[in-house]
Amino acid sequence: MIKKVLTLLSFIVVFLILGSFSASAQSVTIDVKANGSDGTVLLAPGENLLVSWISTNAFYCQLESPAFSGVLLIGNMSLYPGHQFYPNTASVTYTVTCFESFGGPSVTDSVVARVAPVALPVSVSFSVSSSLIDLGQSTTLSWTSANADYCMMNKLDLRKEFTNKGTSVARTIFPKKTNTYTVTCYSADGLTSDSKSIAVRVR
Repeated sequence: MIKKVLTLLSFIVVFLILGSFSASAQSVTIDVKANGSDGTVLLAPGENLLVSWISTNAFYCQLESPAFSGVLLIGNMSLYPGHQFYPNTASVTYTVTCFESFGGPSVTDSVVARVAPVALPVSVSFSVSSSLIDLGQSTTLSWTSANADYCMMNKLDLRKEFTNKGTSVARTIFPKKTNTYTVTCYSADGLTSDSKSIAVRVR
């Protein structure tokens, strides 16, 4: 019985040594991707996430984050909104470390995934106290925006007057001639906007 146990132990030791030598003969590599991409991946709201990894010349690999677990040398995790490892409310880093041998040198690779915030539509309302005035008289332009970062009027930057979302702004003007005034408000990323125009006639 003892002889069999010793033989089995010898076999295990030889297996580990050979595995160590064969794995360390070439450099270990690990490549982790999120939906086929490296670095930081931005997901659309509701989009599923596939975290995949491929190692070469590794003896074993383990998932370091978002949880600790042994993993296959080549594998993937399919994640969906609501899953505990999905970036539901914040960015999540997915890290895999692969080793040349037990306790030997290792390499690590990571990807980060996060869900893009839902962009609220920008809107602006625009009014004038009087659209028909005599020369020398004044009129007041007023506008209020929702979900805007800044506004411009006829290519005049109004950032200083419109620094907070939802701020109402009024400007009194003394037109010398008939003119059309346009206020355009933009989101912080500049990708969405809304525009309104008002004509003021001077007699």
